[in-house]
Amino acid sequence: MTNAKLLTAATMNADKVFLLAWSAVIDALKKLRDDGETLASIGKRLGGVNPATIKRWIDGERGGQKTAAIDLFRYMNKLGIDTVEILSEGKEIKENFEFVPKVFARPVGGDGGLEFDSSYEDLYAFRKDWLVKKGNLDSIVLMDARGHSMEPTITNGDMLLVSTRQDERLFTTSGDIYAVRHDGQLMVKRLFREKGLIILRSDNHDKQLYRDIEINPHDESVDFEVIGHVKWLGRDLQML
Repeated sequence: MTNAKLLTAATMNADKVFLLAWSAVIDALKKLRDDGETLASIGKRLGGVNPATIKRWIDGERGGQKTAAIDLFRYMNKLGIDTVEILSEGKEIKENFEFVPKVFARPVGGDGGLEFDSSYEDLYAFRKDWLVKKGNLDSIVLMDARGHSMEPTITNGDMLLVSTRQDERLFTTSGDIYAVRHDGQLMVKRLFREKGLIILRSDNHDKQLYRDIEINPHDESVDFEVIGHVKWLGRDLQML
């Protein structure tokens, strides 16, 4: 299965994408101003943009031509603009593809969930008929793998597709790879059930450095929760 970034999934050239997206941002800014929101408040909403800059954008004195794509995505996200509708420009893409956010994630103590920043890093397009086999569309996220404990299966910087659906967090498939929280850290490990214990096991063959972690599921003092089931990974090929 091949994934594609949102911009490349769209059937338009980059200039047209930018103009459509920027026009949507300006329209949203004008509406907020006309509804009585101050420029200072709008700037805070966008993550700290100077009110004078907001005014120049709205007045058309500077059209944001130097705005980076990641900032444009962030503005659209914070303004509640439908990026799929703007950037796909076509029912076929919207009907057949789902756009999955790549998030900045960290574990949340207590409930086993993930806390996401208010903005996502990027959007990636997957065919819906493929994605539904991996989990519910509204419970799937992408995140980067960090570290070397799961090499060679998962390498540092790989992109992981994780299903955070509640039943996936029950850990029913021994030997599969899961994202977990342990002692306040977000980890990716293979999970096994052995002699009443849950074993967190790394794929890295250096067992002196990456030893098994044993979890007693009946010990309520242990900080451990399954966050999601890793269903897919993607990586760049290493060129010789």
